[in-house]
Amino acid sequence: MRTGPVLVTATLLLVLTGCVPPSGHPSMSPSESATPVFSSNAEALAAAEKAYAAYLKVSDEIANDGGKDPKRLDGLATGSLLSDDLAGFASFAAKRWHSVGASQLTNTILQSANLEPDGKGTVIVYLCEDVSGVDVLDENDVSVISAGRPKLQQFQVQLEVSRSKLIPSEREPWTGSGICG
Repeated sequence: MRTGPVLVTATLLLVLTGCVPPSGHPSMSPSESATPVFSSNAEALAAAEKAYAAYLKVSDEIANDGGKDPKRLDGLATGSLLSDDLAGFASFAAKRWHSVGASQLTNTILQSANLEPDGKGTVIVYLCEDVSGVDVLDENDVSVISAGRPKLQQFQVQLEVSRSKLIPSEREPWTGSGICG
């Protein structure tokens, strides 16, 4: 049984997730040239915030344009998040709706960073979006937003590591507390 590579991999995974101090991992041989995607949880969180903010900005722009050219999200979203957005923008265009304003990312908390030595993995965050400055209007510029829409919305977002950067792939409403204040 070969335990050397298994121990190296297990130790590297623990270092990447912040469970042991970085000085506790063994040196990698030249054939194991993988480098950590993020050096700390704080760096993973900052990258997640940056990736989600870029996605949110372009998503708002597409909604402001009435759902036109949703392919602008290519490279900024993937998975179910992208497919859900594409369906939503198609609905916007069919109904002749458009939005005004922009969403704001107000708080982000790291839930987990599961990073593999080969540079793949996922980062999951809880985040709060402030949509108080966003309205959705029909073709007559009449708001279609219900009066009871929460101004702050909480989500759990999964981001995939792709080519040393994060891309949002899943977003689900989060009903837990503490994200939006």
